[in-house]
Amino acid sequence: MSTDYISINIEPDISSLIYNSQEDKAFEDRLNVELNKIVEYESNSPLSMSASNTDEDEDEDETNLSITVRRPRFKKISIKDVEDNMNRYYNTDKSIGEMDTLVAHIKCQKILYVEAKNHTQFCLNVLMIPSVLIATLITVLAPFVTTISHGSYIITAMNATTTLLITLINHLKLETYAKNYELIAIRYAKLHSSLELFSTKMLFSTDNMKLKEVLKNVEEKLTEIKEQNDMLLPENVKRKYPIISNINIFSTIHAIEMHRKNLMMQLTSVKNEIRYIYAKWNTESKKCLKEETRLKFLIETKDKMKKELMKHFNAFSYINEIFELELEQKTCRWLATPPAIDPESVKLIKFI
Repeated sequence: MSTDYISINIEPDISSLIYNSQEDKAFEDRLNVELNKIVEYESNSPLSMSASNTDEDEDEDETNLSITVRRPRFKKISIKDVEDNMNRYYNTDKSIGEMDTLVAHIKCQKILYVEAKNHTQFCLNVLMIPSVLIATLITVLAPFVTTISHGSYIITAMNATTTLLITLINHLKLETYAKNYELIAIRYAKLHSSLELFSTKMLFSTDNMKLKEVLKNVEEKLTEIKEQNDMLLPENVKRKYPIISNINIFSTIHAIEMHRKNLMMQLTSVKNEIRYIYAKWNTESKKCLKEETRLKFLIETKDKMKKELMKHFNAFSYINEIFELELEQKTCRWLATPPAIDPESVKLIKFI
């Protein structure tokens, strides 16, 4: 009995294995690309970054990846887009406003030191004029007073009074202070004149680099003036001009600009979230009540931010108005009704 053996070839088809491994690798690469898109889309979604989303909503998004993939894509806008849009419909050129505010500040500083010079000069005259008059009377009346009984005592008292007044003048250095205040006022007057000429040129030019250079130069000159003259203003002048004498104009301009940038960033985030909700509604047929409530809140927030931005675009004109009102109140301090202050100026005074 013969036995037939059947040989079976169990060697694998190498070409088929190579083909299958390449197909698996291509499928794996495609899957990784799709997963990366999902992760990137989830991290950049403005709706997921909003304050109204809770941890429960995030868990639902993670468990329902199929729903997340079908979310609509929308074009996000940048801060530059928002600024360009505001510049297109509103007059938001802050360079001229900054220059006008700086010119007004220099003018007010000149007035401060003129007032300080006048106040010091008045105190000097109060002491100097009596001493000169008494010295003159001593010279004229001395021959006649000496013939009277106890006349020498009168001359001695007058000499003592004259010596006391002159000593007070030298001790208080009123003449030196008055001269220094006058020199500082002259320097501020020259700086004010040059800035007024440059501000006129800025109306016909849009060179922001030149403006930054001038602002830096003015800041250095103001710092130099304060370092070379460390004299304090008289308290009487500070009480007359409490805002002008205490404001740091460069810190104020910087604070206004930083607040404006923060508002721009918040407005950009709000507008992106609004655009996302509208894009989602255009893709899906149903509208969620939570999204409608959120959209209403976002639109109200956007309108409030626009109004606040417009106030900050006019902030420099408000500062100029504050300076003018303080000068008017000084000239009208004898009136029963002082000049009225705009409510927006009052808010800006608190901000300053």
